Amino acid sequence: MAQKRKTHLRIHNESVNEPTSPSNVIIMDEVANCLTKFTQATGWAIRSTATKQNVFVDGSLVAASGQSTRPDRANQFSQSTPRKRWEVLDAMPIDGMLDMDAAIDLPMVTEAAADALLGSIADLVARLERAENAVREQQASLATDVAVTRNKDEGKEIADRLESILASSCTSIKATAAAIYILDDQTSELKMRACWNLPVDRLLSPARPLRGSLADLEALMGNAVLLEDLAAVPSWSSPEQFASAIVVPIGTIAMPHGTIWYWTDHSRKYDSAQVEVANLACGRVMNELEQSVLGAEVQQSRTVTRQIDQASLAISSRSPLSMPLHENIELDGWSLQDDLLGGAIHNWEMNPQGQIVAMIGNARHSGPQGALVATALHSITRSQWAMNATPSQIMQLLSDYLMECGEDDWSASASLLQIDPLTGRGCVTNAGGNQILIASHRGFRPIGGTAHALATDPNACFANARFVLQPGETLLAMSENLVRQLNLPMTDLNLNTHSRQSQQIANAVRRHRRALAKSLDQNDLLREIRTMTDEPAEDIAQHFARRLPILLNREGVASDRALLVVRNQQKGF
Repeated sequence: MAQKRKTHLRIHNESVNEPTSPSNVIIMDEVANCLTKFTQATGWAIRSTATKQNVFVDGSLVAASGQSTRPDRANQFSQSTPRKRWEVLDAMPIDGMLDMDAAIDLPMVTEAAADALLGSIADLVARLERAENAVREQQASLATDVAVTRNKDEGKEIADRLESILASSCTSIKATAAAIYILDDQTSELKMRACWNLPVDRLLSPARPLRGSLADLEALMGNAVLLEDLAAVPSWSSPEQFASAIVVPIGTIAMPHGTIWYWTDHSRKYDSAQVEVANLACGRVMNELEQSVLGAEVQQSRTVTRQIDQASLAISSRSPLSMPLHENIELDGWSLQDDLLGGAIHNWEMNPQGQIVAMIGNARHSGPQGALVATALHSITRSQWAMNATPSQIMQLLSDYLMECGEDDWSASASLLQIDPLTGRGCVTNAGGNQILIASHRGFRPIGGTAHALATDPNACFANARFVLQPGETLLAMSENLVRQLNLPMTDLNLNTHSRQSQQIANAVRRHRRALAKSLDQNDLLREIRTMTDEPAEDIAQHFARRLPILLNREGVASDRALLVVRNQQKGF
């Protein structure tokens, strides 16, 4: 009595060893079917020019031995010239004698007409080949979930590698066909992204819903699902019509990515070694996808870094040159960014009315966002200088513009000044926490401003403060981050002393404190500037650049800094 076949689902057990059996399958090909219909309609057989020993007769590819074989899709579509893919051939053997009965079986279509029709079929097949290859490469690229590939051949390379993995693993476990299904972003559907020994148009099929796909759901839980007889378990529906299958997961339980289906055309069992081969193939597929994603990310990172470098050079090229604008006035200064791009800016020039105009600015944020604010300050200020606008008018325009830029924080501090080089008389407008003072041997006098930063108060008003820069005096305009004490109590850091990262942060804070203890504070700056009032403006600016501490950037608050030195080098009274 024959033993009844089990109909329940079987999960792979490592301790079970089962025999295997070879398998073969013949998959009907649409092109071969079309050629069969061609032969039946015209009476002319078809011979492939790629392999002279193989001849299409009634749609079957017959080798020299006379044994019928399945057409190989790779060889079938390998010809670069479509019209030379096949040629017509008289399939009726002629022994020199032709009677009336045999004449009835002769082709009713001329050889030229048949050859023209075959050429048109070859053109359509070539178009089909190009479309299928494009779909194949696109689906393989989408398997990596990367929108932009590293080069134009990336999709083809990924498709070839994935199909190579499927082909080798199918050979090892004696499977007929295989396909890779990848989850979408919402983990609700499974889309075929690569296949082997299946028609390429399967890649155009819509995604399968994960809900109800019991075999895929079980596999995504980390189990290899063995479906020895698909007809006996219809509820575990297979995406393709085969007799048996094995389903293995791609990824992990915590981060599933998809499944691989291996099918066989007859009912069979799978042993532990074959299941292990399937799992190893999943690991290789996962490695290919991760490498593609990593490669694209590295390429994108390099592109962004290159663009940031170019932007940094472009912004640096807009810095003013240290060249005299007038024989009575010396100007120098600098702006220091925490990174390649930042929010500190400085500039000066001679306007059309012969007045020296200068500015420093500092955005609240650093990085690219700060660079956008600094670029806006620089561009608007220069355009207004050419129109002889006063510092207060320019400051009001800057504040209004930044307020309208959007919901992001576009706030900034700025100082604008205008000096008559002949008399030393000038005016200045200050916004935010910037400091402006005039130093001489006799002492210091600060120049006031508004506490409102740009783009913080729509009702803020900016006024011009008048001053006179006497011969021998030096004006310093400093951004709010230029001189400040680093006040970072350890209780504010919320550090876990047992964490290695927390220890590194705490050590960095201590190093900054020690640096500040030896570097410049505001009192030191005032004392040192009094001793350097007779020095050139360039020497003063460079001296303070070397003495200022490196500040710690916390919680995205910028520590970009800028300094402007204006010295009246006329002889004092």
